[in-house]
Amino acid sequence: MKAVRVTGYGDVDKLEVVDIPVPEPKADKVLVNVKACAINNTEIWMREGAYGSGTKSGWRPEGVQFPRIPGSDIAGQVVKVGSAVPQSMAGRDVVLFPFTSSGESGLEHISEDMSFIGSEYDGGYAEYVVWPAELCFDMPLPGYQESAVFSVSGLTAWHMVNQIQVQAGETVVVTGANGGVGS
Repeated sequence: MKAVRVTGYGDVDKLEVVDIPVPEPKADKVLVNVKACAINNTEIWMREGAYGSGTKSGWRPEGVQFPRIPGSDIAGQVVKVGSAVPQSMAGRDVVLFPFTSSGESGLEHISEDMSFIGSEYDGGYAEYVVWPAELCFDMPLPGYQESAVFSVSGLTAWHMVNQIQVQAGETVVVTGANGGVGS
């Protein structure tokens, strides 16, 4: 399969297009044919080292391990399922929840083991990606491109609204509605 990999911290010269084997899903995972992957600032900042470099990068204590396939906002079709996944999941159009975590509900994003697709796991800048079946959800919109933006930007916006517990009749001011989260 074709994929774009980041080979280390730096500018666009750290991106390479490669031919690599299609990954195989383990028991609880699925293989997704990537149909759309949105571009996030996080992919650029990870490559540039804006989150830190070496062991101070990424979401995990060991830092980002290169080479890494970026891309966290993914929509696609399940084409193969692991042995512990119901066969009925094959053929489903899905969006991928963008991270794994053992944190308690509502605090998953600050758990010590939180790991992001496209940073700690290979992401969607590839023809195929393997991801836990339980973190694949039916596409919210009919098109892949429109659905792909729901993962990181959509969940970030939802999480913000959920955290402040907006009530009916209250007004929320969105400053800078020019990016994915603000939109």
